[in-house]
Order: sequence, then structure tokens, then C-alpha cells
Amino acid sequence: MEMHTNKSDRDRNTRKKVAYVAVLVLVIILISVIVASLVHRKILADSSGVDAPWHRPRLPTSLAPQHYRLELKPNLEDFVFTGTVEITLYCLEPTRYILLHVNLLNITANSVFLKTLRGESLTLEDWFLSPKNEFLVLKSKKSLETGRRYVIGMKFQGDLLGDMRGFYRGFYAANATHNDRRYLAVSQFAPMDARKAFPCFDEPAMKATFDVTLVHQSEYTALCNMPIRQSEVRSEGWVADHYYTTLRMPTYLIAFVIADFSYKEGIAGVHGNVTGT
Repeated sequence: MEMHTNKSDRDRNTRKKVAYVAVLVLVIILISVIVASLVHRKILADSSGVDAPWHRPRLPTSLAPQHYRLELKPNLEDFVFTGTVEITLYCLEPTRYILLHVNLLNITANSVFLKTLRGESLTLEDWFLSPKNEFLVLKSKKSLETGRRYVIGMKFQGDLLGDMRGFYRGFYAANATHNDRRYLAVSQFAPMDARKAFPCFDEPAMKATFDVTLVHQSEYTALCNMPIRQSEVRSEGWVADHYYTTLRMPTYLIAFVIADFSYKEGIAGVHGNVTGT
């Protein structure tokens, strides 16, 4: 009887040891996977290799932006803004990397995409931020081909800071006692702060055309570089103003303001063909 009891105890101990070993192996595998993933992303984002284009201060010349479709929606109650951008690119040299500028923006993870001009989706192996040079890096599974056009896009969010740079908040006193403060959203992109408002190729040589949509509460007025093409009433008191396509220009020349001001227009220019506000 005693021998049978000892054998049962040994069997239980053996099963416990096997279970402990199995759990330990699973934990080690899980830790290894997590570490490998972190190391992989760190290598991509922090590699010191000379071929890493995000370690250079200037944008690569392999891609050229041609057109932006940009929508911004500032909230002047909680001082944040959301947006979407789609950028049409022309490929000048084969590349798997797409670099553009981003500063103090949060990119919505599942919103980043790459497709052909016809709308065929292309696989992105990875994307990451490289804060040193304020780059957002997209890595395509297949190399982009010279002479073809592609479209990248994403959703993003930022804060309307009071620093008078990028897309920021301003205010004014609505009465003489200064106890009624009114806020407005304003842009100041020169020399290189458009990247604080939307992901873009934020260098003067990277010119493109822009279709801008500004979404604002109905009691506000929105102004942009171009006249309004169409106003669209959206839910919960929001209005979307769609503007005509701009001329080809660098990012720092895009301008807009959302405020409860009234405004006047005037005609200027040598030929009387420039409208100012």
C-alpha cells in the first residue's frame, strides 16, 4: 500500500513538473515574440545604417506630390482637430519607402493606406514615425515603379495649441471688460509648420495642388485660399465647406481661418484679378 502511495505521489509530482515546464516554455516563447517585434520596429525606426533615408534631413527625390485632398475639422470647445488626407504621388525612381513630414500629430493606426491611381490596394509592410527629422515612413511590400502614380492616405488628430505655429488657436475679447473670450482656429505654416496640421511633403520644392474641405460649427465662418465651391450641412450643427482646387503651390502657402468674424473682400493685383480678404 505504501509503495502504491509513493508511486501516485511521484506521478503527481511528475505531472506538476511537466505542467510547470510547459507553462515556462509558453512564457518564454511569448516573451521572445514580443522582444523580436520590438527589436524589429526599433531597427526600422532607429537604424543607423547609411541607407536609411529617414536619417537624412531632406526628403528623398524618388517621389513627388501632385495633389492633396485634405479635410480638417477643428473643435473650438476642446481645442483638438481631426482630419483626413489623400496625396497623389508621382514616382520618379523605384522605391519601397514613402517619407513625408509629421509633427505633433497622432496617426490613426488602421487608416493608413497605399493604392494605385486606379484604386488597387497595395500592401504596406509597416509604417512608423521618425521624430528626429519629423518623418512619417511608409514601407511598401512591393517597390513603386517609375512613371506611375500612387495615392497614400490616412486619418489623424492634433491639438489646437496656442503657440501661433501650424494650425493653432487664437482668441479675442468680445467686450470691453475682457470677460467674454472667443476662440478661433488659424493657420501659420511658414516656413515649415504645415506638418503640424496634416501629413505632407513640407519642403518648398514639393509643390502640388490642393482640394481643401473645412468642417466647422454653423455659427462660425471658414476661409481658405480659394472661394467656396460647395457648402454641405452635416449632422449636429456642423457645416463642411469645400473649396475650389488651388494653383500648384508649396505647403507653406496654404492658409485658413475658422472664426465668428464677418469679413470683407477687396480686389488687388496689377491686373485686378486677385481677391483679398
